[in-house]
Amino acid sequence: MKRILILASFITLLGFGTIHPADYYVNASTGSNTTGDGSSGNPWKTITYALGQISGSGHTLYVSSGTYNTALGETFPILMKDGVSMIGAGMDVSTIDAIGAN
Repeated sequence: MKRILILASFITLLGFGTIHPADYYVNASTGSNTTGDGSSGNPWKTITYALGQISGSGHTLYVSSGTYNTALGETFPILMKDGVSMIGAGMDVSTIDAIGAN
């Protein structure tokens, strides 16, 4: 009985440590890497910062319209994380511009 209780407790603890898929947002115009939390109402400013904050897999990063470049604060190359998808607002609407990056 003691073994079953210990095993059940261990399984329960594992469940609490699970990271669930979430949606995160960046917005070049209204976002902030200082006060943002990645939510749709309080997005981060840069893709680079957002990817540094996201852990786990199954997440989606939504990129609002704008140009994401070094002037905005992006660091290139932008390295995607396994298990994180990135979706822009549309072709010619969300632009990642690495011109001038080292």
